[in-house]
Amino acid sequence: MSLALKSCGWRLASPAECKTTTELMGTMKDLQAQRIRWYRGALDNLRAYGWTSVTRRYIMQQIMLTLSVIGFTSYLLVMNADTILGQLGWSPLWCGVGVLFALERVRGVWRMGWLARVMAISLLPEMAYALSLQVAYVRGVWRHLRGGDPTWHHAAGVRAA
Repeated sequence: MSLALKSCGWRLASPAECKTTTELMGTMKDLQAQRIRWYRGALDNLRAYGWTSVTRRYIMQQIMLTLSVIGFTSYLLVMNADTILGQLGWSPLWCGVGVLFALERVRGVWRMGWLARVMAISLLPEMAYALSLQVAYVRGVWRHLRGGDPTWHHAAGVRAA
């Protein structure tokens, strides 16, 4: 709907009082199904509208998301290859980058308490979550390219957030 309204020249704004909700997925399987549907829907809409001044920003977001999938996959492959080949070494530069990244994550969750800070500084839960979202993105792209009717997955027993 946003693309349609923007294509008609409407300027969309969200008032500060506007609160949105979505279903919280209770399982990783349900989260995957939701995200695949979202990614596929976005790609289907962008294909339908084509390259316009309205869609340019959203198409560029999809390109950057694709590059992040390639980058993260490359990172995992290189880390595994270096580990297997015994080439993994300590680098002050990259350790410093990692520390800065971890501290930025902690800053982002500071108000949520000590448990959130511990989870953020470990980076592993976030990396696992990022990987699961990237898998959903790749699956959404695959379904978009294959075509066919999109399926709606509604998880049982979910609650609104």
